[in-house]
Amino acid sequence: MVVAKIAQAVLKLIMPQLLEHFVKVFKLDKVLDYMELPNDADKRIDKLEEQMKMVAEEMGKKKL
Repeated sequence: MVVAKIAQAVLKLIMPQLLEHFVKVFKLDKVLDYMELPNDADKRIDKLEEQMKMVAEEMGKKKL
Protein backbone atom coordinates (compact mmCIF):
# COMPACT_ATOMS: atom_id res chain seq x y z
CA MET A 1 0.00 0.00 0.00
CA VAL A 2 2.76 2.41 0.87
CA VAL A 3 4.59 1.60 -2.37
CA ALA A 4 1.46 2.25 -4.39
CA LYS A 5 0.97 5.66 -2.76
CA ILE A 6 4.61 6.58 -3.37
CA ALA A 7 4.36 5.45 -6.99
CA GLN A 8 1.21 7.50 -7.44
CA ALA A 9 2.88 10.60 -5.98
CA VAL A 10 5.92 10.13 -8.21
CA LEU A 11 3.70 9.75 -11.28
CA LYS A 12 1.88 12.98 -10.43
CA LEU A 13 5.24 14.76 -10.44
CA ILE A 14 6.67 13.11 -13.53
CA MET A 15 3.64 12.82 -15.80
CA PRO A 16 3.30 16.50 -16.84
CA GLN A 17 6.99 16.67 -17.72
CA LEU A 18 6.80 13.38 -19.58
CA LEU A 19 3.81 14.52 -21.63
CA GLU A 20 5.52 17.81 -22.43
CA HIS A 21 8.60 15.88 -23.58
CA PHE A 22 6.50 13.63 -25.86
CA VAL A 23 4.77 16.68 -27.35
CA LYS A 24 8.16 18.17 -28.23
CA VAL A 25 9.82 14.98 -29.45
CA PHE A 26 6.95 13.76 -31.63
CA LYS A 27 5.82 17.31 -32.60
CA LEU A 28 2.30 16.45 -31.50
CA ASP A 29 1.22 20.09 -31.54
CA LYS A 30 1.98 20.25 -35.27
CA VAL A 31 0.19 16.95 -35.87
CA LEU A 32 -2.91 18.22 -34.07
CA ASP A 33 -2.84 21.48 -36.01
CA TYR A 34 -2.53 19.57 -39.28
CA MET A 35 -5.49 17.37 -38.41
CA GLU A 36 -7.75 20.07 -36.99
CA LEU A 37 -7.02 23.12 -39.15
CA PRO A 38 -7.75 23.39 -42.87
CA ASN A 39 -4.66 22.62 -44.93
CA ASP A 40 -3.66 22.52 -48.59
CA ALA A 41 -5.12 19.06 -49.18
CA ASP A 42 -8.48 20.13 -47.74
CA LYS A 43 -8.56 23.15 -50.05
CA ARG A 44 -7.74 21.04 -53.10
CA ILE A 45 -10.42 18.50 -52.23
CA ASP A 46 -13.01 21.24 -51.76
CA LYS A 47 -12.10 22.69 -55.16
CA LEU A 48 -12.37 19.27 -56.82
CA GLU A 49 -15.75 18.65 -55.20
CA GLU A 50 -17.02 21.98 -56.55
CA GLN A 51 -15.76 21.11 -60.02
CA MET A 52 -17.48 17.72 -59.85
CA LYS A 53 -20.77 19.38 -58.88
CA MET A 54 -20.48 21.80 -61.79
CA VAL A 55 -19.77 18.97 -64.25
CA ALA A 56 -22.67 16.91 -62.87
CA GLU A 57 -25.00 19.90 -63.22
CA GLU A 58 -23.86 20.50 -66.80
CA MET A 59 -24.36 16.83 -67.66
CA GLY A 60 -27.83 16.94 -66.14
CA LYS A 61 -28.76 20.00 -68.22
CA LYS A 62 -27.56 18.37 -71.45
CA LYS A 63 -29.73 15.29 -70.91
CA LEU A 64 -32.89 17.38 -70.77
